[in-house]
Amino acid sequence: VMYAYAFSTGTYEDFLYLNSLVIWVQELWFLKVLLLLEVFLFLINVVSAISYTRIYGHHLMEELCEGDEDMRKKLLSIFPNLLTLMNAVMGISAVMLARSDHFHLSFVLLVFATVFDKLDGAAARKLGLIEEHVPGEKKVITIGMILDDIADLISFCIAPALIAAIYVSDSAWTWTFSLYALLGLARLIYFTLDSRSIPGFFKGLPSPAAALFVGGVVHFFHHIDASGKVYGDWVVVIFLLTGMLMNAYVLRYVHFGRLLSKSRFLSRFVSIVILISIFSVDWLGAISMILMGAYILSPLYIRNKDQTPAPA
Repeated sequence: VMYAYAFSTGTYEDFLYLNSLVIWVQELWFLKVLLLLEVFLFLINVVSAISYTRIYGHHLMEELCEGDEDMRKKLLSIFPNLLTLMNAVMGISAVMLARSDHFHLSFVLLVFATVFDKLDGAAARKLGLIEEHVPGEKKVITIGMILDDIADLISFCIAPALIAAIYVSDSAWTWTFSLYALLGLARLIYFTLDSRSIPGFFKGLPSPAAALFVGGVVHFFHHIDASGKVYGDWVVVIFLLTGMLMNAYVLRYVHFGRLLSKSRFLSRFVSIVILISIFSVDWLGAISMILMGAYILSPLYIRNKDQTPAPA
């Protein structure tokens, strides 16, 4: 957040006087490298903490909780909730960066928001905090689910809409981006309350995939038309269509996060593509548009006999 503030104000020499190295090194590229490095180091630390807690934490929990299972779950929930919070922080920071015309770094933070969104659910499962929902049974709404929805609303619905509005600020149609945010909110509410989920599939386009697609659109068009006057109307149309796809519940989208968890090769391949793309200012938006565009069209060529919801 502090780095995003520095980028948005354009003032680096008196950046809260917290880091003499940043004050001494005035190059913008150096600040970008530091920002990315800190996000990577944060990820490494949290993942390591989760792994060691999973292996050795039960000994500590026995001492602290004395058999109280509710207390144990509350203590362990700190880790996934921290990742959920970082998801929201990435979205807020992305908007701040877009305000100062740093659209590439802004989109990079949206990519990191999707990473944190993937990790918080994975961490909760690893720590035994999530019980798989049985289709047809009543869905239990937890505080963690609500926090996750709030973070997703910020990073994948509100943030892309605000970034696009900043890009096409001269257009008379900027108010329509609020419709995208509202459609995203409707999709999150439906996903949380839906008791007839389909194992391994999403009903409608997931909000993280939608954010990566529309974020890639803004990144790509900003690269070829920085003013937003030529392609601004196209951006508006794409946002509205993507928002409707999020609520097209008849469409079945494969759960990409679970595919990554099951395939080590696929997860490594995607990680390498993301790392290469992050440092590719010219091609990040185009790569995201292509990959997420293929995912948007995936219901046309993916068929699965288990896509029928269980009877209520």
